[in-house]
Amino acid sequence: MSHRSYIVLSALLATVCHAGDRLTESPGRKIRPFSMLGSDGKKYDLQALTQGKPVLVVNLTEGDLPLGVRDLNRLSAMMAGKVRVVGLVDATTPMGMRQLAKRHQIRFLVAFPYQGTGGGLYLQMEDRYKAYSYLGNALLLPSGRFTHIWSGYNRWTLKRMQSDALRHARVRLRLDLSRFPEKLQVGKTVHYGLPGP
Repeated sequence: MSHRSYIVLSALLATVCHAGDRLTESPGRKIRPFSMLGSDGKKYDLQALTQGKPVLVVNLTEGDLPLGVRDLNRLSAMMAGKVRVVGLVDATTPMGMRQLAKRHQIRFLVAFPYQGTGGGLYLQMEDRYKAYSYLGNALLLPSGRFTHIWSGYNRWTLKRMQSDALRHARVRLRLDLSRFPEKLQVGKTVHYGLPGP
């Protein structure tokens, strides 16, 4: 897979902080305008994607699937529409996205960010070894700001996401996270640069 197909969250090269399993970026960064094509055939900008509610943007590539899909399906159902889960994939047509979702039993919206539109929606995580992880997630607010960006997920990151949703969007989630991984679940890494913002 070429480096152009990696889904990265453009934005915001922020300082990455390490705390054991807890890899997060500095909060409060605002993304640039973006346009996405969804598996439902609809086009999405910030307003259409969020519809006034927070969105948990999950970075998926076919190389990582079905890593974490079962957990993410469960999480999407638990959030009951209060926070939308959207997976970013590298399939470029609605048919391709639907086939990908069916093959890996993804039960939430997947979308492909357009390239060359003045900065699309990209998720970029960089660790201290300059390796990029492309199973990542971020809580996107209707204002266009991220609360945090995580390089993967576990109980701690999902609890933090839950508290961020309450603090920044006044959305109260009551998630039972007992069946989610205790350790950080991350994807593969690549050791060359991703496209910049």
